[in-house]
Amino acid sequence: MKEKVLTLRTHLLSDHNERRQGALFTSGVGKLMEYEFISFAHYEKEDYDIVCRDPKEDLLCYTPVQLKEVTPKSLNPNSTVEKILESCMKKYANLDELIIGVFVNRASDEENRSFKIPKGFKAKGLFLYGCCSPDHTEWFMIGDLMYTDSTLIKFTYPMVEPDGGDQ
Repeated sequence: MKEKVLTLRTHLLSDHNERRQGALFTSGVGKLMEYEFISFAHYEKEDYDIVCRDPKEDLLCYTPVQLKEVTPKSLNPNSTVEKILESCMKKYANLDELIIGVFVNRASDEENRSFKIPKGFKAKGLFLYGCCSPDHTEWFMIGDLMYTDSTLIKFTYPMVEPDGGDQ
């Protein structure tokens, strides 16, 4: 099978990739915030990719999330967290209403661990997440980076066996 198909990088599969990223993001944020479950809807608009529902709110409270990716070096060797954040500042007029989730899709990339948040960057929230195991079962989430007391956690992404049973 071609690499682009395996990694959901074709035009026809991009919707599936965005849904997977939404599931990874909300799974990680849920573990980070110690929520049992965070629901989300893939609802791509001009300024966001998914909408999350806060499970602790008595009232319905939805938060728009813009998902970004530091791509593998084989696709774009110049992609960095800092460049993504700078791009967000230029692109989104309502940045202070958005949570930004950045998928770091690179194995052990020092450049993306020591980035600086650009001056003037004011998002509602900023989280980084990515894979930290060769079999893609263990992931990391760090956030909220808009605050000085951000936290790093590791979590297991739920896998489903081909027969439909959970691992």
